[in-house]
Amino acid sequence: MKQFVEGGVAGPQEVGLAPGASQSKLSFTPKIEAAVSGADLVQENGPERLDFKQKLYGQLDDLLPAELIIAVELVWPHDERDSIGV
Repeated sequence: MKQFVEGGVAGPQEVGLAPGASQSKLSFTPKIEAAVSGADLVQENGPERLDFKQKLYGQLDDLLPAELIIAVELVWPHDERDSIGV
């Protein structure tokens, strides 16, 4: 994942991030608890599968305070059965 980010992302100052922002500060973990611990905002980009989204949002609901923002990228489903009610 780090190689993907390093190869595909412009430098932080080029995209308007704060001075001192750096790709070297990125961290990756397979544990959702560690990934969201202390977060001010969560960006969700999981696969567009109903079973996956239901499990993921159930976990996030258990782990995050109610006022925390979960940002999503809405991908319009090709089939109504894939819709998660958005």
